[in-house]
Amino acid sequence: MQMDKIIQRLELRKSGIEEYLEENAPYAVADQLHLDAHTPAHTYWHLGYTTALADALDLLASASDGPDSKDKLDGYSPDDTDG
Repeated sequence: MQMDKIIQRLELRKSGIEEYLEENAPYAVADQLHLDAHTPAHTYWHLGYTTALADALDLLASASDGPDSKDKLDGYSPDDTDG
């Protein structure tokens, strides 16, 4: 998989998450509750960030699998439960 394809897929996932947040929690961007240390929001932010990093690393690793590798992140949205 080429780097431009990886970037495209990451941008697609990012825009899907942004759309989800805009529709379901528009206040989250302004509130920034995840910045309050030792709170559930702070903990969940770190969980989400760690998950995002793992997904990005998986995508980068798939780049070495060749052009026929299937990317499980295609079309991801936060509502996906098996993704």
